Parts: sequence; C-alpha cells; structure tokens
Amino acid sequence: MNFKKKALIIFYICLLFSIGFFVMEIYNNSIDKNNNKNIMEDNLPGVTGPGTNTISYGLYKDDELLENHEQKFSGKEKLTLSLSNFVGFSREYVIVALLDYIQTEIEVNGKNTRTYKFSVGENETKNIPFIIDIPEDTHEFSLLVFKDPNFVELDNESYNSLSSLEEVIALRFNLNGSNKIIPETMKAEGEKSSLPIVPLFLSSTYDELKIVTEHFNNDTLYLFSGEYEIGNEKEQAIIVFNDWEQISLNDNMVNYLETTNKMKYYPLNLTNKGIYQIVSFPEPYNVNNTNRESQRVYSSFRFYSY
Repeated sequence: MNFKKKALIIFYICLLFSIGFFVMEIYNNSIDKNNNKNIMEDNLPGVTGPGTNTISYGLYKDDELLENHEQKFSGKEKLTLSLSNFVGFSREYVIVALLDYIQTEIEVNGKNTRTYKFSVGENETKNIPFIIDIPEDTHEFSLLVFKDPNFVELDNESYNSLSSLEEVIALRFNLNGSNKIIPETMKAEGEKSSLPIVPLFLSSTYDELKIVTEHFNNDTLYLFSGEYEIGNEKEQAIIVFNDWEQISLNDNMVNYLETTNKMKYYPLNLTNKGIYQIVSFPEPYNVNNTNRESQRVYSSFRFYSY
C-alpha cells in the first residue's frame, strides 16, 4: 500500500469516529390525531427534513417520545419506532432488539420475529409498532437499526458507501435505574501505540488498520479498540451479527473489554459464511441522559465471509 493511499484510509477512519454518526437524531412529538401516526417534523430548516440527506428517528410509547434514556420498562411494552428517510431514494432497514445485549424477539403485526426488515420510500416517514416482553431484572434495552441489510460494499476504497453501512441507528435505555458488574471476557493479545486511536476497528492484520470487506473463514481477523483520552479508560460490550442473527464469540454471546489510550488488538476466528457486522456498546449498563457516549454504539465495517 503506497503512502498516499494509506494516509487517506487513516484520514477517513479518524474522520468517521471524530465527528460521530452522520445520522441525525431529530425528534418532534407532533401527533396526527386523524391517522394516529407519529409525525416527525423538521424543526431545523435546511438541516433536516425532506431532501436534506438525513435520517430522523425516535422511539415512542403511548404517543409520547422517549427522550429520557432512563426508563422503567417491564412486562409487555408496546412501542413504536418512527423513522424518516429524508434521502433521495428508497431504502431498506432491519430492526434488532436487545435485552442486556442479547438479541430478543419482538412482535410485529401479530408475528414474533428476531429481525424485522422494512422499506421506506424517498423522503418518507414510516412507523413500526411492536411489542417486546421485558423481564423485571433487565438492565438495558437497546434497539438497533441497520441500513441496506442485504448489501455489502466489497470495494474497500468506496469510503462513502463503507461508512454509510458502518453507521448504526441506536436507541439505548437504562431500565429501572439498574447497574451491573461487568466481567472482562476479552483479553488483548497485544497493543500498537503507533496506530490512530479509534473505538472499534476490524482489520485483516495486526500491523495496521486494514479495512475488511471480504473474509475467508480460515483467516484470522483482528479487532482493535482504543480510547482517545488518557486516564479515561472505559468498558465496551461487544456483540457479533451474522446475517443479522447474533452469534457467540469466544463462547460468549456478549464479550466485554476495557479500552485504554493505546490500540489493543484481539484475534477473532469467525467460521460462518454470510454478512457480518460487529457492534460495540460503550459504557455498558450505564446509559444516562448526561453522557452522550453511553447512548451510542460503534460498529465495524460490514463484510462478507466465504
């Protein structure tokens, strides 16, 4: 890899994580009483709304927007995801619900499913009512939405497409004011102080950050993770999706690691075929309204394994 190409890749990696997600969380609690739909109106002219190339979304309960990330959910909860596809083309999405980072069923249109795929037209808002059964001892409820679930960008120089698929819409909620002791289940094989520090990156080698778009199941991959701020070490929960079904890693459905201001790497052996995406949850079991980091997720570039 020549120096110019390598520098460009590093620039894109740093840019992606420094500015955060390009997805816009724009909420508006405007209810159309005639058709009982949650209408997410644009309150920032020229920034969000039809034709602005953004995605707006929110989670509702009883026609009220859940802006508070600390909720008291238990039992069968009736919720509605409202998503506005303010881009110039129709797009497919897939919903995955998690309880304590474990994929769980939701009921949509009277049917139980572990994933729910839906399409949204150009500049269209769609509302997805669903029911989820939440045990009383649950610490965190998370809702993830992935774009274009049937597509993998195989060109590792198509940075715009790669970064678009990397972005994950996430809605995380601390339940019942609970917290949990976090075990460290992933041990780093080594660290690289010379690499740019990012929260999550999947590489085909441990010597550099090399984008993975295709993988053969006998090849070892390397998960990198680091923390920008010195002395601000934090935990992450790591989960793996294969064709949008959560699978185990190191014999655990959920793995936990601690980040430092050096890029630690963890070897991974993934043997299933199909589409993969790895997601990390910073500040696991500690979602709150004042810490923006605890409300988001990070993701690897999506890739296909043969």
